[in-house]
Amino acid sequence: MFLKDVPFYFLILALNEAFSYRLSPTVKQRNVQSASKQQFKTDLQIPNPDVQIVSSRRPISLDLLVVVDTSSYRYHGDDTEHYIMNMLNVAASLWQSSSLPADVRVRIVKIHVLKEKHQSDLELTDHANWSLMKFCQWQRQYFMTRDKERVHFDAAILVTRIDIQIGGNYDATGIAYNQGMCDLEYHCAICEDKSPMILSHTITHEIGHLLGMRHDGNQNTCPDRVFIMSGYATRGHQTFIWSTCSQKALAEFLSSNRARCLDDALSASRTPGVALDTNAMPGRIYDADYQCQMIYGATAKACKEQNKTKMCGMLKCQKDEKRSECVTDGRPALQGTSCGSLKWCLRAFCVQRTIRSHHDDDTAIAYRQNDQPTDGQYCNECSTFPYMDTPAPTTNQDGVPLEL
Repeated sequence: MFLKDVPFYFLILALNEAFSYRLSPTVKQRNVQSASKQQFKTDLQIPNPDVQIVSSRRPISLDLLVVVDTSSYRYHGDDTEHYIMNMLNVAASLWQSSSLPADVRVRIVKIHVLKEKHQSDLELTDHANWSLMKFCQWQRQYFMTRDKERVHFDAAILVTRIDIQIGGNYDATGIAYNQGMCDLEYHCAICEDKSPMILSHTITHEIGHLLGMRHDGNQNTCPDRVFIMSGYATRGHQTFIWSTCSQKALAEFLSSNRARCLDDALSASRTPGVALDTNAMPGRIYDADYQCQMIYGATAKACKEQNKTKMCGMLKCQKDEKRSECVTDGRPALQGTSCGSLKWCLRAFCVQRTIRSHHDDDTAIAYRQNDQPTDGQYCNECSTFPYMDTPAPTTNQDGVPLEL
């Protein structure tokens, strides 16, 4: 999760039977921190950076349940499922990077849209921590006991347009339990549907936390404000790249018993999820104007004065025709956004439409198109949209230590 440069907060999770939220008696305090602040310390040992972690890429199937709340449904209406699938396509493409120590195949097993009459028993507020706890509790009760389909999923993602906050800071866009993947009580994340780019990137980022990734710069030597696991909004091509620290953290998590549900052989015996289109270009559907309108309102449009080539690295918007100044949240434009005649945005570069590859590092492709990448440093003029990760307990509900 991203936070502004404010002191990090501590979330005290009390033992409360009413919420079915049980922690080890020795683990009562969890920090919910801003980027570049100290993360919750576990026994996880980060491998020596000089040692190769994985010699071959292990296939991993990650089956997602996505729950869309009423606030997002009201905004998207009949296009809700189509929109969510497009954002998941972008997230899935980032998880297909060959830089990762595993071939991570993100699949969707169900999109569950909560309309007015169906949401009465799911309590959501703008408090991110509270809502995450309630969502985790709800998803387990609903899909394990009440849902007739009884689908299997490795992680549950809640998509909402509620402006979530942590300790009064409303710049949050996501929250997840660190290392919560495969744990039925903690394999949850909340992602704010503030714009197509923010949602797709937040889903990617929060899955990273569920798989044990920390923010870059937190208990590791990777630079913050650059890559996917940055604690801050980033711009440019590096926004779509995994840092070496994220790669190592993923390898460590996958080697632990916590990752057993992701075993490809095991998942083959279950009802398969729907494969996602990792070469999708949703910017063709949700253009630059639409992306601006989701953030700044119905009268907003893409800034006419911005260089179309550079907007792929950082999209600028006008809030309305009366306000000529350009504003930005610091994010790149969505994949497939038009950036000129027969050109579209691909991972922060403006390239010919004949180029569609999302995989690997597209830097060489972009340079061949004579498009220089924008830098990935933090934009001081941009607002920040924080992510947050809440460390999952190191014991199960009976107090038995989980092997890391």
